[in-house]
Amino acid sequence: ILFESSSFGQMFRILGYTLLYCVLTTATTVPTRLTPSDACDFLGGSDCSSWSLSELVTRTARRTIDWMTSRPKPDSALWNWFHPQKPVQKPLKYPFFAFLPELMGAAIPNTTMVKWATPCFAENTATAVLRTDEVVVEMQSRHKRSLLCSDHYFVATIEGFHLHSVQLEEKHTIKWKLAATLPTADRWDVLHKGIRFFRFHIDDVQLAESLVKTAEFAEAYGKAHLTQKQADLSREFFKNYMHIAFPPLPKPATPPPVHEVQSGDFFGVTRLDGGDPFAAWFMGSSTGHTVMALEIDGKMYITEAHSKGAFWPTEGIQATEYNQWFKQANAANYTVVWLPLKESIRKNWDNDKAVARFQQLKGTPYGHYAMLWSPIDTRDGNFPCIPPDFNTTCWTAPFLEVAMGLLDKYNVSVSKLWVPAFNKRLGTVGLNTSEIFMKMKLEKGWDFRDIIVIPELEEWTYPGIPYSGHQYICEVYICVVYKAAGLFKDKTTDFQCTEWTDLDVEALDFFQTPGKQVLGNAKMTVRWADSRPWTPFKNADNRCPGTPPNYTRPKFC
Repeated sequence: ILFESSSFGQMFRILGYTLLYCVLTTATTVPTRLTPSDACDFLGGSDCSSWSLSELVTRTARRTIDWMTSRPKPDSALWNWFHPQKPVQKPLKYPFFAFLPELMGAAIPNTTMVKWATPCFAENTATAVLRTDEVVVEMQSRHKRSLLCSDHYFVATIEGFHLHSVQLEEKHTIKWKLAATLPTADRWDVLHKGIRFFRFHIDDVQLAESLVKTAEFAEAYGKAHLTQKQADLSREFFKNYMHIAFPPLPKPATPPPVHEVQSGDFFGVTRLDGGDPFAAWFMGSSTGHTVMALEIDGKMYITEAHSKGAFWPTEGIQATEYNQWFKQANAANYTVVWLPLKESIRKNWDNDKAVARFQQLKGTPYGHYAMLWSPIDTRDGNFPCIPPDFNTTCWTAPFLEVAMGLLDKYNVSVSKLWVPAFNKRLGTVGLNTSEIFMKMKLEKGWDFRDIIVIPELEEWTYPGIPYSGHQYICEVYICVVYKAAGLFKDKTTDFQCTEWTDLDVEALDFFQTPGKQVLGNAKMTVRWADSRPWTPFKNADNRCPGTPPNYTRPKFC
């Protein structure tokens, strides 16, 4: 019952079970070894294998708080972590991803002391000492600024983590065990990159709230059907986190007749399922998916790169007959906007070459290996932050590095999003995340930020990928076909389509705007459409920063 098919939801399911595990193993009256029956009994059910993600995390958080507030204080680290005798907090105004922590410092064994300040303690220090089978970390917090304040930390390496709470001006000792069976690369990470101290920007109860709300937001990703509540959460996310509105339409939009659509026409797609809004948040687009019309042998098709799942029947680069595609899109709860090509652009379209390029790629699986590298172009300039200030609580490279290392140990279906791509960039085969990080530092001198900004190249192929061997995602597929069809004229070698996001395609001055909504119950505007008068140039879009809510980009992008 630990994993679902949705890799996006797995992260929050893991967090929910981690919290539950902490409760069961630190309380004095429950078993110290966790079994599925213990978990179900604790959460008030006989069989929790069928529970949804949000039900699991919600029950875990609520049952944990109920349990702690209904019994005398045990000798439990988790009690200190949640410490319920605090003033009641107002609900978070912006709960999604409010749990993202900030790196304060790393205690590297047998090196100098690391220092930092927080809003609660003016001075914090940490030192680490290597002993035979453990690293002993001594942390000291001084000069408390407020009587009731406290700090909460995610203390981690890429092989493990620990939740730590600081409420008093006192010394804390954390013992980091180094098992004899610990892989060489994991041990190297502990000894050379240290024990990282990530501080949460919210308190303990708010942390539980943020995890529950984010799990509810993410739950619908990959599921066959959407509820109104799930769609409303996605609309809330778009509005508050990207300043993009999806107001209800008076009546559902309808597809255009097939005879009005021509090859090369662009369709922007969003599914209000948590997954598309999350992807759009990184990309800066109002869409999470893109498709293109293509006439093949006198018949109109919608072509795309898509992954097979509960709401979509076909894997990879594919063509679906026009009317059939809209039936499937309607059943999948898609919101779709149609942007026809301008006539001045359409005159350059070579349909035979476009079809030939499609046929070369048809059947190639969706580009999971490459999907992270389109929106990440810079060392720190592409990681989104949450409102209200869009500056304090953010995704960051140090947190992503640790998260990747940890997630690789839980399930390789999640780590396929980065492990093959990292091996490609490093020129290696078969290394896991920890091994990649060690090898790239020792042999190349790279840190995590160095490897994530290496552009994905169109010509790259990956071992084991059938048909073309390429890893193309939706907007990359469209860009590649646009190249073949002649829309970029003779500039096709100057830039890499694999570095493009939805925003890059939508912003081209190729389309008739504002476009027309052709499916969905909520009004969607492709806000950057036709905003980029663009001539291809060498290495275009390889180093483009952009963060919410405005996604301001330099002229060279």
